[in-house]
Amino acid sequence: MKCPDCGYEIHSPARFCPECGCKQKEHGADLHIFKAYVAEHKGDLEDAIDHYMYALKHDPTRPEVHKHLGNALYRKGDLTEAIEQLSLAIEKLPEYATAHFDLGLAYYRHGSVVKAIQCFEKTLSINPEFDMALYWLGIAKYHKGKLTESIQAYKTLLENNPDFNIAWYHLGVIYARLGKADETIEAFSNVIKFEPESAVAHYHLGNAYHARNQIKKAEAHFKKAIELDPEHRWAKKHLEVIKKTDHDADLI
Repeated sequence: MKCPDCGYEIHSPARFCPECGCKQKEHGADLHIFKAYVAEHKGDLEDAIDHYMYALKHDPTRPEVHKHLGNALYRKGDLTEAIEQLSLAIEKLPEYATAHFDLGLAYYRHGSVVKAIQCFEKTLSINPEFDMALYWLGIAKYHKGKLTESIQAYKTLLENNPDFNIAWYHLGVIYARLGKADETIEAFSNVIKFEPESAVAHYHLGNAYHARNQIKKAEAHFKKAIELDPEHRWAKKHLEVIKKTDHDADLI
């Protein structure tokens, strides 16, 4: 028996061709989907895209093929085409949560932040426990200046998954921007539990403690930030301010 894909002569019963790996009973759309998966695994996006498109010619009814094609186009950087394919996946399967999420990412990267927010919110209406949708909703809301709504997205995410460390980081940045020292300290204290070598987290903690007039703690965090990142000029500036203030106080 010859493999219908590569022509290799197979001398024993097998589900897969020992030469090219194709499933022997697959044909039409299924064969091209399999070959697209293989191409993606090898990092050959062009070949994968070609096979997904061939699969759709054989069977245009399958929303998952539109989704996989959209994702491959997204990774290739063809955002307009990616949006088109992901939209087709949703048209065929309206409650396709991961397709709504992927479409949100494509819109965000495209610069269509309002549409991205709508996609992430739709994802969460289908699956409220979709953590990555909450994460990206927080980012997109922050991008639009909706800080209170961004905070809520991150807080909901952290209620579901307190170890989602990057969410603590983004939450801390928002609180720092709003001048909320206590909340900033809580957020960045959680960051350094997971990543004690984060110079940025220590810098923000230094600022927050300084705002609370806890000078020794502020000084310790600024010094740690500089130890971790000797080029951190803002930590150096704040440390100089603390030292100058202490010196001026000694002269009074």
